[in-house]
Amino acid sequence: MKLASLLDPALVKVDIKATLLADVIKELLGLISAKNPGFDMKEVLNAVLARETLSSTAIGSGFAIPHARTDEVDDLIIAVGLCKQGLKLKSPDKKAVQIFVLILTPKSVPRYFLQTLSAVATFAKTPNVVANLIKAKDSNEVIEVFFDANIEVAQKLRVMDIISDRLVTVHPESTLRDVANLFFKYKISGLPVVDDGGVLLGEVTDIDLLKFAMPNYQTLLANLAELPESEPLEELLREEDKISVKKVMTTPMASVKPDSSITEVVALMLFKGARRVAVVDNGKLIGIISARDIIDRIVRG
Repeated sequence: MKLASLLDPALVKVDIKATLLADVIKELLGLISAKNPGFDMKEVLNAVLARETLSSTAIGSGFAIPHARTDEVDDLIIAVGLCKQGLKLKSPDKKAVQIFVLILTPKSVPRYFLQTLSAVATFAKTPNVVANLIKAKDSNEVIEVFFDANIEVAQKLRVMDIISDRLVTVHPESTLRDVANLFFKYKISGLPVVDDGGVLLGEVTDIDLLKFAMPNYQTLLANLAELPESEPLEELLREEDKISVKKVMTTPMASVKPDSSITEVVALMLFKGARRVAVVDNGKLIGIISARDIIDRIVRG
């Protein structure tokens, strides 16, 4: 199914003058309301803005994808607005947002919802797409740009539909200090380890660091009365800038291919105890998916 096939010329506006996000969304909801008698614009606006308070839906490249799940619609609906002057939102690349793709889907049947979000994100990365959209004189020309990009909406939810663009890694020669600093900076508990070519070698976790600090923990647990009086982290603190990741890392790391299903990832987490799963394409790491990612994207949307 082509992304362009989901668009309706009546739900495209090529010259939005609004300077506030809420007003842009109101204009797009007005297009939807005109085609759907009884549509409660106020309720849907509140739902869309509530989603924005969780985190900005500006994705970079001049695009934002405001969205909501609401029973004011019976099926997935997309409205597109062009704001040529651009709005300053919390965009990852700091670029002004000129293209707004509003997506609404029912709460009960979010069919193709995440796949559509993913398809729009892919469309946004297509070369020259923003310039071509901004040049469009009417809604039909906008839809033509979507058709020319030839973006497919996947039939099933894949790993690639929900992984984050942010990828933080370490090298085998990185130090434990480097690892600890990244854990603290990004509020994470594990990092993939890759070589100079981006090939996945394994992972290093907070538990790996603790095992380094207490290498004989299994013996100590057998006789708690003989636990040492010294702090177990003293050795780690003394050696953190000398010990390399390759000495403490775990191998292998649970991994899947980009087109793997979310069910496969969940199974690895539940039955194999994987706290995070690597997404690997031809041996190279392209992303990480965690249980939090699944909750954030699928449950929260």
